Order: sequence, then C-alpha cells, then structure tokens
Amino acid sequence: MKGSISYVLLVLLALVVACGEVPTATPTVTPEPVVETVKAAFVYVGPVGDHGWTYAHDQGRKYLEANVSNVDLLGERQRCGC
Repeated sequence: MKGSISYVLLVLLALVVACGEVPTATPTVTPEPVVETVKAAFVYVGPVGDHGWTYAHDQGRKYLEANVSNVDLLGERQRCGC
C-alpha cells in the first residue's frame, strides 16, 4: 500500500513539473483598427430591370450606399485609377 501511495505522489509531482507554472493573464492592448475608404465600381452586363443578376447586383450597390460609410462608390464612367 505504501508503494502505491509513493507511486501516485511521484506521478503527481511529474505532472506538476511537466506542466510548469499556470500562465497568468496579461492585459493585451489592441490597436484601433484603421478605417480606410474603399473605392468600389459596379459593372452591369444588362438592364437593371431584368430581375436577374444585374438586378441583384444593383440591390447590393444600393445597400452599400445606404449602410456602409467607408465605401466610395464610383459613378458611371469613372475610373478608380488602380
């Protein structure tokens, strides 16, 4: 019985040594995200009123105009200069 208690204590000691110290939580400072303006252009392959792909594409453009502030939508026939 005494041998098995010694064995258990030896295993526990080995686990403690193997695991080392419990790391403490250090506060991390996250930098403020850089908000850049994104230039976007939309190319339509057909009329917007066809209720197909071009219609859905135009709905996405309208959503961006209404809800996303850091997007610069280029107008018709403008080039982004990329």
